Amino acid sequence: MKFRIFIVILLVAAAAVAGRQVSRMRNAGTNADGSTRDEIRRSFRLARSARVEVRHINGSVEIETAESETAEVLVVTTADSPEDLASRRVIIEDSPDSLVVRSERGTGGGWWRRLWGGGGQVRQQLKLTIPRGASLAVRHVNGPVAVGEMEAVVEVGQVNGRVEVARVSGRTEVSHVNGGVKLGLAQLDEQGMEVNHVNGNVEIRLKESLNADIAVSSHNGGFALNAPNVTTQERENRSTFRARLGSGGPEINLRGVNGNVRFESSETRSAPPKPDAPDAGNLEPPPLPPPPPTFR
Repeated sequence: MKFRIFIVILLVAAAAVAGRQVSRMRNAGTNADGSTRDEIRRSFRLARSARVEVRHINGSVEIETAESETAEVLVVTTADSPEDLASRRVIIEDSPDSLVVRSERGTGGGWWRRLWGGGGQVRQQLKLTIPRGASLAVRHVNGPVAVGEMEAVVEVGQVNGRVEVARVSGRTEVSHVNGGVKLGLAQLDEQGMEVNHVNGNVEIRLKESLNADIAVSSHNGGFALNAPNVTTQERENRSTFRARLGSGGPEINLRGVNGNVRFESSETRSAPPKPDAPDAGNLEPPPLPPPPPTFR
């Protein structure tokens, strides 16, 4: 009896291996590169003050903004097979006041499908055009994120790739990024800006003279503050800095950055610092040996 069970197990395993090879051969004939491709295009009305969410995208995210009340969505998905493509569909949920674009997380067949040759890599490329006044939340992206000019709340987190936002005017929070961060700051909301747990360089571009307070803590890397209206700045210890722009105001808070931090102003060259103001150049703290920030 045990011998028969053993024979059955061997036959199932052999069939699984053969099925995997057949599956690969069929996939290789789907396209020139052996992949399957799917494309979604949609356009619809979206209020200027709508809420936009992007979640669980395995690939690049590019978000353009415009002075309009329409949204356009383009999703290009590639996979090893049609079955893999179906297992990670991109879902679009829209209403006049909200838009959600999210990927399903590995549905369809589980271990048994993987045994028989499925479960290959699925990659997505997402391009959105949304109203500039919409609020935006981007979470769990395995790829670079690029966002145009935004006038409302911007939240970006859990990104394995570079993050770049052209210009922000509302409350901004960027967290848990495994890559560089570049932000353009037009003005500060009363709630300020939060950048924390970044494993890469951070650059904040100041579009105009701002009244703000800067707080940097748990920082491992160089620091540069190039702005025309620095009134005070001090280094409390090797990883903690404080500075004030103009008369002070909402706080720009950077915490847990494992990389260089740089502030740049478009007015730096045309308006040099006041003679009695503290040095507005570089502060280079000694390097720190702590581990990189946690990426979830």
